[in-house]
Amino acid sequence: MRTILLLSAFLAFQAEVFSQPLSWDQLGSEPAYCRIFSYQSGNGTVYASPTGGTPPYTYQWTKLSTAMTSTNATWGGLNPGLYKIVVTDATMATLIDTVEVDSINPVANFGEITGNLNPTSFGYTGFIYEEAQFINLSSGFANPNDPNADTTFFWNLGVTGDWVLSEDVNEVKYEGYSTGDYDVCLVTINKNGCSDTICKQVHIFGPVGIESDESDTKFITIYSSPAEKILHLNCNGFSENMVVEVFSVSGNRVAVFETNSNTTSIPFEESQGIYVYTVKGLMSQEILATGKLMH
Repeated sequence: MRTILLLSAFLAFQAEVFSQPLSWDQLGSEPAYCRIFSYQSGNGTVYASPTGGTPPYTYQWTKLSTAMTSTNATWGGLNPGLYKIVVTDATMATLIDTVEVDSINPVANFGEITGNLNPTSFGYTGFIYEEAQFINLSSGFANPNDPNADTTFFWNLGVTGDWVLSEDVNEVKYEGYSTGDYDVCLVTINKNGCSDTICKQVHIFGPVGIESDESDTKFITIYSSPAEKILHLNCNGFSENMVVEVFSVSGNRVAVFETNSNTTSIPFEESQGIYVYTVKGLMSQEILATGKLMH
């Protein structure tokens, strides 16, 4: 008697489920790799799962641009495009829809993790003999459905100009920098050869400051001691009184000082950051020196 009751309940449940209209339980796609040549596979996927109606179900996928078809619920190894799905149940009821497979494009990006370089709009700044540690933050170079896909990166850390191959996204790159500007670049490539490149400039300030464009015997240098909250001045070959103006990188003047060639330091209470300075002759208003400083 118990068996009969259980069977009756099961049949009633089945009747209730299959009396529901045919509808989608799941319908979607996974994106495909960017590709260069038509013979390459983007490894995208489309999938469909109906509910209700009367099983069994049949599936008919069609890629609209090529008329290629598949009769599986899930269809993989696809390139970007539109895919039409028709699901038919045992009573010939149908569901029809279209799914788009998007493209995954590689996006190159990296960051610096020592904390000693300061990020700016153009890259990073720091002081002489700084050692930087760069990490790869790229995306879109591998499809989640193909975790064993090739990962290929090329680094140029800006010192020797050489490009270095890396096949590990987690590899940390180290480089030491002296005074000057360095272009650090990363190329990210997917398994089909699609690539993206990013470059960031590393500007390293030296302890001698930034020289003006005067002759070898006349120069003005200014550099900062942030801990002491002062600016150091070194004036060689100038005897007139001078005006020093300091601006933020956004162009706002934050300080102005009147000084002379005997001055060696100026109090500077501004917050840490990058500043631009101009030195003019007090009487002549001639620009004697301009430059950037890290405070």
